[in-house]
Amino acid sequence: MVELPHIRLPDELTTIDRIKKLMRPIALRLTDETIKKASKIVVVNEGAKQYYSKYTDEIEVIPYGVDHQLFKYVPLPENKNVVVVSRLIKRRGVHYIIQALSGVIKYHKDVVLHIVGSGSMKSTLEHLACKNNLAVVFHNNVTINKLKQIFANSYVFCHFSMSDGWNQPALEAMSVGRPVICTNAPFNSMVKHEKTGFLVDFPDVKTLADYFIYLFDDQDEARRMGKNSRKEVLKNYDWDKIAKQYVGVFEEVIR
Repeated sequence: MVELPHIRLPDELTTIDRIKKLMRPIALRLTDETIKKASKIVVVNEGAKQYYSKYTDEIEVIPYGVDHQLFKYVPLPENKNVVVVSRLIKRRGVHYIIQALSGVIKYHKDVVLHIVGSGSMKSTLEHLACKNNLAVVFHNNVTINKLKQIFANSYVFCHFSMSDGWNQPALEAMSVGRPVICTNAPFNSMVKHEKTGFLVDFPDVKTLADYFIYLFDDQDEARRMGKNSRKEVLKNYDWDKIAKQYVGVFEEVIR
């Protein structure tokens, strides 16, 4: 039998924290048993590979892809819209993005933060934005078409989480041709520092703000990074290419 377990990192086993706490011991036991029986393990980034290397050396890194025909390239607009796609919980760090942009609006008053997502911190984030006179638009339960519109009307994408499994929204924003600013962490391996955007150590709000200002000050540089983002997606995150990598893993296992 060929077994290719698809397992998230332990802190990402469920989106409901209470259930996650109850299920964690069971999930870890199941993980142990599944990995022991697996011929090969496929993970999405080097951080996951490092974690699971304590079980086996038979690990292949294959990232998720993005539908670049769905998320088509759109030229950079003449605005200063920042888009965040995230659950609104503390460890996702959206409050740090608001803090950073609160300093940025001293130099670029027309910044608007678009937050796509819901969660327990929404009212806290609304209060923080109001306190700092930052324009924020919240988008809940958006469709794919609406998300495409939000990306197309954005200038830069930001994701400043302290932990995650894989940053799919960043990949979608890159496919649209946007520079991205993300946490310097394995789950943001799709971001190439100073080529497709910037990686920032968590929770360095000052550096985060500096990179926003840099991109707003230099539209040509923002366009360059956005075009590089699109090229990176086409080169390394096309679903057809990723499917071939999976086929290669299956062929290796069944030989």
